[in-house]
Amino acid sequence: MSGSNRGRYFAAFLVGLITTGIAFGTLAYSFQLGNLSGYNEAKAYGYAGKYPESTTKSIDICFSNPELSHRQECIEQAIASGRESQRAEYDLNAQRDMAEWAFWLLIISSAQMPIGILGLVALFFTLRQGKAGLEKARDSNVIAKKVGEA
Repeated sequence: MSGSNRGRYFAAFLVGLITTGIAFGTLAYSFQLGNLSGYNEAKAYGYAGKYPESTTKSIDICFSNPELSHRQECIEQAIASGRESQRAEYDLNAQRDMAEWAFWLLIISSAQMPIGILGLVALFFTLRQGKAGLEKARDSNVIAKKVGEA
């Protein structure tokens, strides 16, 4: 193995090692996010499960008050209030999940900027190399033309 290939193999090994580390890190963090999401969802269902009990108590109060002339309105308000509380709890759970992912979206978006800049620099150097190759090809055509004329 020559010295020039040794550096290439080391670079390929290093890139593979970094890529594998990133892949395993991503999988581990995704697993952690899944656990956290499940925990938050279970908490939300637990809190939301308390609202039917609260609604039942509110309805019992509507029936127990003999002076209340608008029992139907009282019951409808109690049911609507319970449903609204459940929706609010589910919405809060969705917001927690979004907040967890928003941080990593920021990190990934920030990492894309230098990668994009490196891509533009590489494109610039590729165009420069192409232009230099074209000039060399023109020079060789001029030399070939002179040799053919001689």
